[in-house]
Amino acid sequence: MPEITVAEIKSKIELGEELDFSVRKEQVKLAIRECEESSSGIELRSKLHNSWSLYLAIFIFTMIAFQILLTALIGFGALNFLNYQYFLYIVIGESFAQIVAVGFIVVKFLFPNQTELISNNKS
Repeated sequence: MPEITVAEIKSKIELGEELDFSVRKEQVKLAIRECEESSSGIELRSKLHNSWSLYLAIFIFTMIAFQILLTALIGFGALNFLNYQYFLYIVIGESFAQIVAVGFIVVKFLFPNQTELISNNKS
């Protein structure tokens, strides 16, 4: 192994130019502005998450309430679907599918990288 001398190391080191204070000051201002914008973006995203979660909770509650009301009205005899049994199955199945789909969309939105994590753990 060849020996490395201090003179060789000194010859390879180049002196960099010193940054002007005003240039450095502008760089710091830009970095601070970027951090503030990022922070405000994260805050806005959090507010949107809260409002969307409220709307989705109301939607799911409404769908479940519809299912309960429909079941109660049929059970008490207020509605009679004897001639339209397939319609009732379609309405109930469609409402259940909507609830499951909304739940799937919410989970996919809240945990977008979970499929990548699962596939990485399997390999």
